[in-house]
Amino acid sequence: NHTYEDFLKTLELTRSYGINVGVHIILGLPQQSYEEMMIDAKRLASLDIQGIKFHILHVLKDTLLENWYREGRLNLLSKEEFVRIICDFLEIIPPHFVILRLVSTANPAYLIAPKWINQRSEVLHQIEKELEKRGTYQGYRYRYESTSCPH
Repeated sequence: NHTYEDFLKTLELTRSYGINVGVHIILGLPQQSYEEMMIDAKRLASLDIQGIKFHILHVLKDTLLENWYREGRLNLLSKEEFVRIICDFLEIIPPHFVILRLVSTANPAYLIAPKWINQRSEVLHQIEKELEKRGTYQGYRYRYESTSCPH
């Protein structure tokens, strides 16, 4: 059981040795609001990290999440919601963050939902189209939004 404060201490210690740090973030956790995801983006934007891997919450066979999903207790992001959220996230984080993974996938034999996560090329294309439509890019809002980051 690790807290956000534990993460910050570990990040500081790791960076003190000159080690580059990449973080993983899961979007669409149960009960996670859009506003909370954008707070996470601002928090990450303010940290001394070098890379980020994005994941979307997905349901695998024979897990507690599968039970919740089948019982209707778990709402997953649609592809359209994910594209919008990931574009908003990208606009907030600094342009120098290396995107180590933008779209996660899962073994089709075990994936219950959402099935669209394994359509990586299509999702990446939709993200690119959305950013073009907006006229934005990674770091577009970085200067303005990351300065008021709630830690």
